[in-house]
Amino acid sequence: MQICKEELCTGCGACASVCAFGAIKLLLNQSFERIAKIDKNICKDCKKCFNICPALKGVEYNFPTACYASYSKDIEDRKTSASGGIASSLTNSFITSGGIVYGTAYENGKFLITRADNKAKAKLFKGSKYVKSDSEEGIKNALLDLKQGKKVLFFGTPCQVAGLKNASKDNQNLYLVDLICHGTPSQEYLEDHVREQTKKGFADIENISFRDKDGWRLKVYTNGKVVYNKSHQEDVYFKSFLNGETYRQNCYFCSFAKGERVGDITIGDFWGLGKEKPFDESTEKVSVILVNTEKGQKLLEEYGTNIKLIAREVKEAIEGNDQLRAPTKISKNAQIFKQEIKIKPFSKAIKLTSTYKACKKLQRRNKLIRLAKKILKKI
Repeated sequence: MQICKEELCTGCGACASVCAFGAIKLLLNQSFERIAKIDKNICKDCKKCFNICPALKGVEYNFPTACYASYSKDIEDRKTSASGGIASSLTNSFITSGGIVYGTAYENGKFLITRADNKAKAKLFKGSKYVKSDSEEGIKNALLDLKQGKKVLFFGTPCQVAGLKNASKDNQNLYLVDLICHGTPSQEYLEDHVREQTKKGFADIENISFRDKDGWRLKVYTNGKVVYNKSHQEDVYFKSFLNGETYRQNCYFCSFAKGERVGDITIGDFWGLGKEKPFDESTEKVSVILVNTEKGQKLLEEYGTNIKLIAREVKEAIEGNDQLRAPTKISKNAQIFKQEIKIKPFSKAIKLTSTYKACKKLQRRNKLIRLAKKILKKI
């Protein structure tokens, strides 16, 4: 039995997190998307899951009251972050004050929202993760921390934040940070792609990164060594993600992709910065922070002392980022992929898209260029 319509389920897992009877599991559908399902043999019909599901109940939104171009004052922290280092800076300050932070990490062959009460563990949160993370255990543990009176800072996609927001009943010790999200592919797609390229499954992979000092590149690590390394233009998983072709079905109808936000603050890359109104500094590695609630302002005042804040207009952020206006439109390639993924693994389904052909063409071109440079060096 389903809680909401399958095409509306975000896979946030909040329903499973609050079920006292263990009657809800997130199971893979035909497209390898995790969907909440109720075991009728275990369910006691308490309706708690129905009452917190963001797709059914909805969620409280707030339009931003302030906008900042921002970056960490810690040069090394900013340098090693995907964008301006905002999440890392807030995380370190929050943990120093005795709080608990939840964010996405790659652990034991899974991308999941997990708990950190020390800075060493929190380092796993650094860097963008362009994949759908499992969040039900993270939400469950965050609720337990809140019940014990602990301060909690939670980073997640808007749907994950909405799930915890509904389940927590406006707990004043909870600070919510929603990430500007374009959509998320299933972890099964990424694992199949990694296995195709490296002949290794997630169980044998130490880490996976998407953005680092070398730019936007998919890198796969085993035993401290890079075993796969391709740019976002050459790698078909990365390219199809950026093109919006492999997201969950619900992402194309996302109710969170708009100016009104679910988190206390919203963070992401500040696209369009300086396009209309001059910006006196470099726009490289600069994040946007949207302040959506009084609690969000308090979060910045108390834990953002190591963050450079430059006031900008909210309108600039919204106009510069498509996902602050509307969800990604489903393209022809996305439609092709959606049909093929029901009967084929990712590595075969994606081959029928023009994106795959473009990536292969670029790979051949770059291979010839490298070969030519190698020959010229010998002359």
